[in-house]
Amino acid sequence: MTDPTAMDRPAGDSAAAGSAAAPDVGAAGPRLAAALARGRETPADLAALHAALLSDRVLVPLTAVAAQTRVTEHGLRAESKAEMAMMTLTLDGQSALPVFSSLEQLQAWRPDARPIPMTGTQACQAALEQGAVAIVLDPAGAALTVSALADLARGWVPVAGADLAVRHTDAALTALAAAPDPALVAALTAAVRGEHLAAARLVQGPDGLVLGVLPRGAADPAALAAMAARVVKALGAALPEAGLDLAVVPLRGPGHDLLRRRGWLRRKGWSVRRLERPCLTIDDQRK
Repeated sequence: MTDPTAMDRPAGDSAAAGSAAAPDVGAAGPRLAAALARGRETPADLAALHAALLSDRVLVPLTAVAAQTRVTEHGLRAESKAEMAMMTLTLDGQSALPVFSSLEQLQAWRPDARPIPMTGTQACQAALEQGAVAIVLDPAGAALTVSALADLARGWVPVAGADLAVRHTDAALTALAAAPDPALVAALTAAVRGEHLAAARLVQGPDGLVLGVLPRGAADPAALAAMAARVVKALGAALPEAGLDLAVVPLRGPGHDLLRRRGWLRRKGWSVRRLERPCLTIDDQRK
């Protein structure tokens, strides 16, 4: 078994580049351990599990498989070369990828397996690439479905109590490539006028149009989900067929202004900087 203190960090982990980064000793991440202990009795429980999966490191088991064989002089078949491959389970007749929260859980399942650390997003991507229909966290634990795999592999986490999802992203938001539809601008302006916002504007994101907002208060996922639901209802038929994303933006920036309450930030003594905050899809009613 690989020494847990020597496990490779998952690709893309910024801590891997730091010489002072703490070694991975194989323990379960605190958020994932708490979410697994909590169970998934309610939509909020499941949303917490999905969010924890993306925030903490997980371990994917590898095992040696024969890549080449040879026949000995006695007529026996022997391995001449072996390769490491991801292990899979059969779940209701279909393939599933086992994923573990800790080295202890993996060793209890298969002591001979080699642990490979990954981010939750990478594990979901690997499962899809292997043709799996689910991942199983600490087998006999929480199975995630194909639709959840696809969303989680892209970094989306569902919001409890809403048919919406959030993700953290550093994708750039830019000015619109063309003048926006006047009907959409009018509908969005009316939709955000009653919201508790310091600013709102229509910008271009990597997946299409984005309603950029700067809330006056908390911008947590639940608050954004509630705002998104109100905006969807207010837009009605004006909601673009391609959908619309919602993102937290600074007071000033590119895009078509819908609302700006000048001077409010100065009176409140806030400093404005670009924040890496959740982006929220609000196009699911068209799916």
